[in-house]
Amino acid sequence: MLADIKRGDRESGSRWATIDTWWMETITKSDQNVFAPFFSLSDLERLKEAWPEGEKLRAVANALDSGQINNTDDDIRFYGTMWERLQRLRQLIGRMIGSA
Repeated sequence: MLADIKRGDRESGSRWATIDTWWMETITKSDQNVFAPFFSLSDLERLKEAWPEGEKLRAVANALDSGQINNTDDDIRFYGTMWERLQRLRQLIGRMIGSA
């Protein structure tokens, strides 16, 4: 999904909006205990923790090297945030599938 994002998409890009919507819905559902049958409270709190910085920096560096994002603080921060959210969502889905 992130690979489809092109330089200049910024906050108005449709992929960004999709990721943000998924993220907000997940956090809302987590706060409502919808995931309680699948996860412990500590598992759900991990959603809100920062992803390991080294992995996040590598992902941002790859996006910069490929020309996918501009080398600006805003683009780097925004891409890193969206990348991190997708990683946490993948982690959540993987745990749900693993517990089914």
